[in-house]
Amino acid sequence: MIKVIDEKQYKKAFKEVLVILNIIPNEYYDKIPKEIILTLQQFQDEYYEYELEFNKEFREQNVSEISKAILANFYRDYWASNNEKKKIIEKENLQRIKLEDEKRKKYNPEDIFRVSNLKEKQIEDTNSNNSLILMKKENFFQKIIIKIKKIFLK
Repeated sequence: MIKVIDEKQYKKAFKEVLVILNIIPNEYYDKIPKEIILTLQQFQDEYYEYELEFNKEFREQNVSEISKAILANFYRDYWASNNEKKKIIEKENLQRIKLEDEKRKKYNPEDIFRVSNLKEKQIEDTNSNNSLILMKKENFFQKIIIKIKKIFLK
């Protein structure tokens, strides 16, 4: 399912990520390229107030899905060990392949053409049946002429 995300949601997510990054240890913060931090700062929603509740775990925090995705990418790209990176990338690739298979099954071109060919054939059959019916139909004058012929032929 594709979700439409507007610019405001991204700006709020950038603010959330910056707030979270401000409380992580410096050793992790310093691993993120400065350009990315500057971009987040430049495009954040400065009027959006976001605070973390320190008595709750991260899972319980009110964090947007976009922020979670950004932080997950930071973990994969900058904080995870090489072994963890490989596992994460393999898992993402498997998910991507699974998604593609589902799309392929749902939108299989052969099935789409098969369905459209069946529809065309049904339309042709309907048209041919209609034409047969039209040929058999006789108008009022033809019926009178046939009855008159029958009378004279007896």
